[in-house]
Amino acid sequence: MSEMSIVALSIGGAAMGQLFAACRDELSRHPTAADTRVLSVIRMAYTAGFVIGPVLGAWFGSLVGLRPVLLATAGCLLMQMVPLGRQRVPRFRRSEEGTSGRPAVAEAGPFALAAFTGLSVIAMAGDTIKFGYLPIYMDEQLGLPDSLRGAVIGLQPLLEFCLMPVAARFADRFSPIRVYAVGIALGAVADIAYATSHSLTGVIVGQVLVAGQWACVAGLGVVIAQSLYPSRVGTASGVFMSSVPIAGAIGGLVGGIGAATLGLPHVFFPPALLSAIGCGGLLLLARSSKVVESAAGRSTLG
Repeated sequence: MSEMSIVALSIGGAAMGQLFAACRDELSRHPTAADTRVLSVIRMAYTAGFVIGPVLGAWFGSLVGLRPVLLATAGCLLMQMVPLGRQRVPRFRRSEEGTSGRPAVAEAGPFALAAFTGLSVIAMAGDTIKFGYLPIYMDEQLGLPDSLRGAVIGLQPLLEFCLMPVAARFADRFSPIRVYAVGIALGAVADIAYATSHSLTGVIVGQVLVAGQWACVAGLGVVIAQSLYPSRVGTASGVFMSSVPIAGAIGGLVGGIGAATLGLPHVFFPPALLSAIGCGGLLLLARSSKVVESAAGRSTLG
């Protein structure tokens, strides 16, 4: 049964990429001056689920047990079919561009998408290391109580949720890929803050910076992927969404080796280096593919 659950969840996870593809089709057919912000708001709902779900799940589980919680989760997933199943969003074809009000878009293509996803993977690897080793560091070396450790860990997703519309606003003004690169740079500085911290202050600074990183990554990643491969927005969305679990696997490997060789808190230096490489690569990609986002939030390549 567990194997069946793993397969089913893996297939179901692909639905999020297709949801973003449907949103892009609708926005391409009816463009707005805030396309990036619209997609960012939808991604905020996804993030909110990760914030609210554990809280409600823990409360409900304490009342009725684990199996009813899993059944309730399955019920919530099925309920999504009620609003989504009634939607009819035809696939947007590039031949419609002349009547959509959107300027023609040249493609950077699959290689640029692959490069963007690969750079994102190495830049996001530090997140797994943070979740794995930051609580251990706060417990064993800083001696923080359980309640304070939980508050510090919970600070990042809460701030991320609040900063996502800010990142989208900056993206509309300065271009998503450049704001995205800045977010990756914030992640590199955050890892350095963790690695050099000797008090709670350094850890909190790192958490605030990581919140800025993930506000950019989560809110803008799909937007950039779709702009790089506009004729295959479903593929672009799915490929980028797959970068998160791949980054988690790489982060686990890097963290294990780093913890064994460097110890705590210096285990955070390798992900800082990876994020710096990712940031530099993204800036080069922005120049080579000439990704430009107008103030109206409409993607052009040229």
